[in-house]
Amino acid sequence: MKPLSLIQLRLYLALAIPRNQVNAGLSLIELLAVFFLLGILSSLALPELINRGRLAKQSEAKIYLGTLNRAQEAYLLERGNFATNLPQLGIGLNSTRPHYSYFIKLEATNGVFMWADPFDDLTLKGYSSAVILTNGQLDSILCQTQQVNNRTPVASPTATGSILSCDGHMEPAQ
Repeated sequence: MKPLSLIQLRLYLALAIPRNQVNAGLSLIELLAVFFLLGILSSLALPELINRGRLAKQSEAKIYLGTLNRAQEAYLLERGNFATNLPQLGIGLNSTRPHYSYFIKLEATNGVFMWADPFDDLTLKGYSSAVILTNGQLDSILCQTQQVNNRTPVASPTATGSILSCDGHMEPAQ
């Protein structure tokens, strides 16, 4: 078979596509159905997206306190005592962030407690951590409030001998 020339190809395409057929687009009912389905899908996804934002903010507090725990352990090994404030640790962390403020409290000479107190305590959990030195052994723990804080103060972990535990309305962080 011989290939078609350009003129023959144009003639073939002109005859194959009818000229009186107009593409009308989508009807109003079809558009309403599409918007209705998009509304349902977005209403299902929105709560999950809001929850993800809250979890990201809480992850910041857990990471910060975990970093503070390790920094306190290193500080103790280097200097023989715990740091009493964030600048002493020399790790470049600020005591105030957009969602949490961080505090350190020295407990005698063998332990230090740290807190992440949320600014928005109606949607974010509070966190606390501790590092203790007992009989040459370092132990640390990270606790979180069991529910969203709801104006309940963040409690310090409890140290009984060489055992750290979360107390009251706190539970081990996951």
